[in-house]
Amino acid sequence: PGVECHIFQIDMRAFSKGFDAYFERGKELGIHYHRCKISSLKEDPTTREVWIDYVADGGKLERQRFDLAVLSVGMERPEGADAIA
Repeated sequence: PGVECHIFQIDMRAFSKGFDAYFERGKELGIHYHRCKISSLKEDPTTREVWIDYVADGGKLERQRFDLAVLSVGMERPEGADAIA
């Protein structure tokens, strides 16, 4: 409650059974998914807010302000990882 969540992604891949349902449930709960590449991420030195620039659908450059940005990369375990686990 009281939190607005945006996820910027290049693509979304379902890695396991049930992941698509998880993704759809996020949409139902109000998560905003943006399929795009972020072109700029900067902190306002006065307010400490984060400004994210990205190209939205249709090619329009957008800028949004956030209180927090979490950067993450998609990861998959390498083949053979089970053998050493």
